[in-house]
Amino acid sequence: MRDGKFETIDAAKLVPGDIVKIRLGQIVPADCAWDYASIDQAALTGESLPVTKKVGDEAYSGSIVKKGEMTGVVIATGSNTFFGKTAKLVASAGGKSPAQEAMFKIGNFLIIVAVVLAVIMVASIPVAMPTVFSITLALGALNLSKKRRLFLD
Repeated sequence: MRDGKFETIDAAKLVPGDIVKIRLGQIVPADCAWDYASIDQAALTGESLPVTKKVGDEAYSGSIVKKGEMTGVVIATGSNTFFGKTAKLVASAGGKSPAQEAMFKIGNFLIIVAVVLAVIMVASIPVAMPTVFSITLALGALNLSKKRRLFLD
């Protein structure tokens, strides 16, 4: 706001202390202290319904205005916002826990065992095929002869 009039600027140019005016359906550009607001911050906090903010309550960057038009004072921007701090925490938690490492080791071991067993099964099929074929034919012939459909001379 300059000279008592609002102007449109990029959210990246906002600094703490700036006064912003947001309308219905717009996205809150920075963490702000509002005079009054009804906003949807479910994407950031997991709340299922829009939240009504009172004078001085903080509205988080990335929230969506759900009711009317409101004026607020920017209190945090960029990585200092609620969303920015959350993103930093997620980025810093990139390491694997001991439980995850153990699960990956067990999973890799089981994959190797499964592949080895599959190779053994495939390799054993051609070796056993003549024996299985002969036994199957003999059992079939025996069954047919019991039903008197096959005459052996």
